[in-house]
Order: sequence, then C-alpha cells, then structure tokens
Amino acid sequence: MQYLIYFIVNLWVSTAWCGDFSPLKDGLDAYHLGQFRRAYAIIKPWAEKGEPQAQFTLALMYSAGQGIEIDEQRAAYWFELAANQGHRDAQFFLAQTYEYGWGINPSPNQAQEWYQRCAQQGEPRCQARFPQNNSITQSPPSENQSVTEMVKATDNSQPSSELSQAAPVVINESPVSPPSPDLPSPKFQGEDWVQMQKPTHYTLQIFTSPAEQDLRDYAKKFDLHGDLAIVPEMRQGRIWYNLLYGTYPTANAANKSRATLPVEVKRDVWVRRFGKITPAKEAQR
Repeated sequence: MQYLIYFIVNLWVSTAWCGDFSPLKDGLDAYHLGQFRRAYAIIKPWAEKGEPQAQFTLALMYSAGQGIEIDEQRAAYWFELAANQGHRDAQFFLAQTYEYGWGINPSPNQAQEWYQRCAQQGEPRCQARFPQNNSITQSPPSENQSVTEMVKATDNSQPSSELSQAAPVVINESPVSPPSPDLPSPKFQGEDWVQMQKPTHYTLQIFTSPAEQDLRDYAKKFDLHGDLAIVPEMRQGRIWYNLLYGTYPTANAANKSRATLPVEVKRDVWVRRFGKITPAKEAQR
C-alpha cells in the first residue's frame, strides 16, 4: 500500500471530486503543503461523511504514515469506501491491496475484480494490468471478505509527531486514449545516477511499483524519454521501484516540467528532493 506512498505527490485538487467544498479544499491544500496533522484534522470528518476524495486521501495518509501512524488495514478500509463510490484511483490502490496483501489477506479474485472496474473507467494502470491479471496467483484467494468487514468504522488514531513526505492524491481527469504499441523502448539509468545528483536538487517521481517491469512498460506506453532512472527503495521491509525523471534546481522548476507531461502521466507525478531518496543499495549498507 505504500504504492501511494510512492505514488506520492503534490496534491493537485480536482473539482470533479472536491466540488465547491472550501473546508475540504483547505484540508487538501494543507496536505499538498506537507501540513499533515492539520490536513488529517480537516479531511477525516469529510471522509466520515462519505466524500470519496477525502476517503482516498485519508487512505494515502494511513498507508504512508503521514501525520498519523501507518495502518495498512485502515488504509485498505478507506480505499474500499472510496472505490465503492467509483473513485478510480482508489479502485487501483484497492486492487493492489488485494494483490499484494497489504494489511489484509491477499485475494487474486478481488484484485482481478477491482483492476477490471478501474480499467473500465479508463485508468491506464489498470488497463495495463487487467489483460494479465489472471496470472495474479501468488497466494490463495481469501474468503472474499471485504475490507469494510475487517476494519471497524471508528478510527481513534492520533496524529504522529513525525511528518513524512506527501503521498500523491491522483486526480480523475480526462479519458485516456491508448498510445501506439510500436513505440521505441526508453533507456533507463540506475540508482548510481541518484548518488551523482546534488541532494538539494529535485526530480519528478512518475511511477512506483513493486514490479520493475511495470515501470518499463509504463514508460514505453507513454513514450517517455530523456533523463529516466529506475531506482529501488526499501520501504517497510519491501523493495519498491521508482521511475524518476529529470533533475531540477528548485521545486518550482520541477513543477513547471511536470506541467508539460501528458495528462495521463502528470496527474500521478510528485516532486521529490534527491536528498530524501535512499536507494535500496545504500539503505542496506
């Protein structure tokens, strides 16, 4: 579930999910600014009222430990509530949750169902996975108990004293048009590339997955080229692969570059400082 973590971003608010709810927008803006305890205090009541973007953001905070303790079960619970309301990014994360067993028993059947549902909404990450998801068999199916049956609706978690970097809230934007399948394969640099960068400079994290091939497929699908790197990081005892793009002297410069990316890509992107990235090889020293 650290996908989001890792999918983790600047929060670009969508009126498609937020409507004109100014207090909620204040909470999402606080999240964007890294003010996670304030964001939690504002967003959680909206999530409890059933607002899907609030539910999705709260799930990301539980998954990443942003202003609160990491709780993968509660993250799964809030992902499912948002997913059941049609929030396609929550559907993607919920599919990941069932596939990899983050806080719940793995269930290939549930993963397949949620990949299919978000693929039908035009989500490229799910469209890439759904044709292959019959191969999701790394563990036996659960008894198909839903997350909401596993986790109590009451949440008494307290904000933590330590804040971490922002996780991405991915916005449901325009329908996705499939790119040409005949695009040339992009070239990638490795984790040594990160070590060569100034720790005060920034990069764009475009995509994250526990499967390195997902990143290669994603970059090819959207015809990404240039300063691309695949960098593994160890998070919560798991290896995650990050697709990084470019080097920028300031966060503002990185955000300007983000704005030039395709719509289907830039909604998933978040800005990271090189000094905050710890490649797996370095972490194991």
